[in-house]
This record gives sequence, structure tokens and C-alpha cells, in this order.
Amino acid sequence: MGKEPTPLGFVNNGNAYIQAARQLSLKGRIAGFTTPIDQCLGIGLEIVCKGLLLASGEKTDDLKKRGHNLQALFDAVDKAFPSSHTSVERHVREYWKGHLRKLRDVKEKKITRNFDVNDPNVRELLGLPTNEDIGKALMSFQKCLLFLNQGYSADDHYRYFSTRLEERVELKTLPNHFDMIRESLIQGGQKLVQLGRQHVGS
Repeated sequence: MGKEPTPLGFVNNGNAYIQAARQLSLKGRIAGFTTPIDQCLGIGLEIVCKGLLLASGEKTDDLKKRGHNLQALFDAVDKAFPSSHTSVERHVREYWKGHLRKLRDVKEKKITRNFDVNDPNVRELLGLPTNEDIGKALMSFQKCLLFLNQGYSADDHYRYFSTRLEERVELKTLPNHFDMIRESLIQGGQKLVQLGRQHVGS
């Protein structure tokens, strides 16, 4: 008789996939392949979520019936462990706040000699968002899960972006939003692993 899977085993295995995605994302984008990154992310997030649900009392047969819907799994985890969603979203948002501000500051230093960056219109034209703009324009982990759930669709790959100023600013600040989506999933996945280990024991 095979050994019964454990919640910690699920979480650790899921973490291995997420870390593999992280390593691929550092090199894979340069080589032009992203499908293995998405595959590792999807599998990793699914396994971590199922580990948490196993820890909440679900049976392995019930986990199999849940399938591969990442949003549904994440919602189920939040129901079993209230505030998981808030904690993961906050972690991802804090990451992007720091990262996008650094990008903005580097760009601002390069152009301050030639432009009046205190003029809001000039800032918008040059793609220099304020801290408030960055705060409004951050990527949502839930939307990233939806992207990974549905896969790439060439016809509506801008579906997460409206024409509002703060979202145009986001695109100017970090033009390749697919990289942004993947990094959000990696950051959120790492936080989910951390929560998982807290709930099931390290």
C-alpha cells in the first residue's frame, strides 16, 4: 500500500515547481520560451493549494475532483484559511510598489537635467508615475491566476488593462506585462508556500 500524501509534502513539491519557474523566468525569457514557465507555475500553485486544502481536512479523492481551476482552488484555500487571499495580494502589491518605484527613480534621474519632472503633464508624457499612480496600477494576483487559467489568447491579451491613466502609466513603466504577470504569480506562489508551511508545519 502506498504512502498517504501529506499536506507538507504537497506544499514542498509545489514549492519545487514554483522555484523551477523562477529559475526559468530568469533565463527563459531571454531565450524566448515561456510555456515551461507557465506550466511550472500552474502545477506549483495547484499543488500548494491542494496541500493547504488537505491540511484543512479534505480527502485526497475530493482534491482530485477539484481539477485544475487555479482561481477556484485559491478561493477554496481562502475559505479554509481566512485572510489567505488578503495576505497574498498584499505581498504581491508590496513587491510591485518597491520594484516599480525603483524603475521610476532610475529613469527620473536620467532625465531630470532636461525636463521639469515636477509638472504632472510632463511626468505622464515621460512615463514617470507618482507613488500614488503606482499604488493604483498594481497587478492583481487574482487576475494573474485567471491569465494562467485561461492561457494565452492573442486576440485579447490586453484584457486586463483599461485606458485609465494609472494603467497606461503601468504599461509605460514596465511594458512587457506578461513578464509582470509571471513575476506576480511567482511572488504570490512564494507567499502561498510560506502560508502553507505555517499551517501544516515546516
